[in-house]
Amino acid sequence: NTRLGLLAAKRFSVRSPLIHVTKDQVRQAARHLNLQNWNHAASPCLRSRLELGVEATAQHLDAVNQAEQKVRNILCLDEIVNLRVRMLSGKRAMVEIDQKFLDSLSHRDGNMQDLEANYSLEKMTVESTLRDQGFEEFCEELGFIGGMGVRTFKTGSVSRKT
Repeated sequence: NTRLGLLAAKRFSVRSPLIHVTKDQVRQAARHLNLQNWNHAASPCLRSRLELGVEATAQHLDAVNQAEQKVRNILCLDEIVNLRVRMLSGKRAMVEIDQKFLDSLSHRDGNMQDLEANYSLEKMTVESTLRDQGFEEFCEELGFIGGMGVRTFKTGSVSRKT
């Protein structure tokens, strides 16, 4: 098991009133209560962005946080799109984005004018867009040194190696 928080909770006998409630059930309850964030993407702790074996330092946590904000800004992603920037071994940055978002790129209606130089995501990959917008250099400034990549977001993918 790579879910460190769950392992720690079990070890220290932490009781969780929601242990048998699914994410979908939580979302349904939140929607029923008219909470504005009922459909927002999950936002677990930043430690979950670090691959097993990558030390959890303030610098690493800040780096993934800033990198995620940069990707959201470059791609004009709102809070309902699942996005993670993970620090893999070798300090490589891995951007993970919802498959639904990736599928929608060819169906955009042209409301992406916030992208500098009018980048057309229909004609470019997310990775090349990020590179063209200086994301790789931004990552290097944050301490990522192993390059970058893009893959589909999968819940619970914290420890998968690429």
